[in-house]
Order: sequence, then C-alpha cells, then structure tokens
Amino acid sequence: SMVQDLLKTGFILWQRSKEEPEAVQYLNYYCKDDQASLPLIHVLDPRTGRKCEQWDVAKFSKDPVEALQKMTDFTDRYDFDKPPPSRRHHRHSGAASSQQSSSSPSSPPSSDAPLDGVLSAASAVEVPPMPSLPAEGDKDVV
Repeated sequence: SMVQDLLKTGFILWQRSKEEPEAVQYLNYYCKDDQASLPLIHVLDPRTGRKCEQWDVAKFSKDPVEALQKMTDFTDRYDFDKPPPSRRHHRHSGAASSQQSSSSPSSPPSSDAPLDGVLSAASAVEVPPMPSLPAEGDKDVV
C-alpha cells in the first residue's frame, strides 16, 4: 500500500513495550506529562532529536487515507537533508520542532515545540538523556 511504502522510505518504526528500559527513557524524555495516551505515534527530527509531530493513533490506524495525508504533508514540510533551522528561526517563524543531535543528548526540546509536555530548554527541571536512535538492522526497525 502507499502508506507502507511511505513509511518504509521516509520513517523508522520503533516499537517497545512501555516497561522496557528504552521505552521508559523515551517516555520520560518526550512524554513526561502525557503518558496516559499510549500507544504513541511521534515523528522525531533525526538531526536534533526534537519531536516534530504527534498523531492520534486511533485516527491514524482507522483511516489510511488520513494517515497517508498526514505523512505526506509532513514530508512536504520537512527536509532533513538540510541543516536544522536555528532556535531563533523557530521562535520567529513558528516552524515545528526538530530532533536533537547525538552530540548533545541531554538537552531538552525547545519550548516552541508544538506539543504539550515537552520541557523548555530554559527549564530548571533535570531532563533525562535523550533515547538513542535504533541501529540500522534492528529487528523492529522497518
């Protein structure tokens, strides 16, 4: 299907049980205040680690046309081959957030992230290290 093709070419599927250490780390980092709504569909910018999108699982799984539209709209808006915009650019443009680089794994996403529950970079709250990206060839990476 077109949804599967777009998922395979433009996204990485990473699935874990919520009790697994990687999932706990992910939830602590990206969903501190929003863990009741599992399962989750998040899109992370591979350059920065920031959460760009969060999609409703029920709508996404029941309507493949809407899922395809959301993914297509997303891939049209984001070009991960270019350097990420500066934080200043994000604040002034209102652009959606990106993902964090592995060189600064303990920095939280910017406060301009479009989702609730994401900590501000200026926050005094200690943020756990960002989860590592799955390695190529992992059994559950599509």
